[in-house]
Amino acid sequence: MTVVKNEEIRNKLQEAFYHDDIGEPNYFAIPVNIAAYTKGERYVDELNEYLYQNKQYVSSFIDNNLSQLRLVKGHATYLLWIDISALKIRSDVFTDELRKETGLILYPGNQFGDGGAYYLRMNVATSLDNVKDAMNRLKDFIEKKEK
Repeated sequence: MTVVKNEEIRNKLQEAFYHDDIGEPNYFAIPVNIAAYTKGERYVDELNEYLYQNKQYVSSFIDNNLSQLRLVKGHATYLLWIDISALKIRSDVFTDELRKETGLILYPGNQFGDGGAYYLRMNVATSLDNVKDAMNRLKDFIEKKEK
């Protein structure tokens, strides 16, 4: 379900949804969306707090263990940007090697434009255990590279 106040934009979106066959909700979609919009406030508040804690963990971990990295402070979403420019390796090369050596998948910033050549994008919309594991893999990988 998409909520768009602007009628012109809403009509264009609706036309695109129906054209791509995604505009017809299944049997469960309508009551689930109604419940989410009318009774989901507590869930959203708890989710936001959980995501905030995950972000705080990453921030603290970087400050205490990976001084060569810098977390770009932001308030929105569950996606974090990490500046790796001090490592002097492009994000696409870094993330490819990281994935091959540790299994950890972070997104190369240059995938989102030239300005992201030395940034990583990290998704923290997962369990804190997964975030901790990711940060430890990242730390081990960087320490191995610096030897």
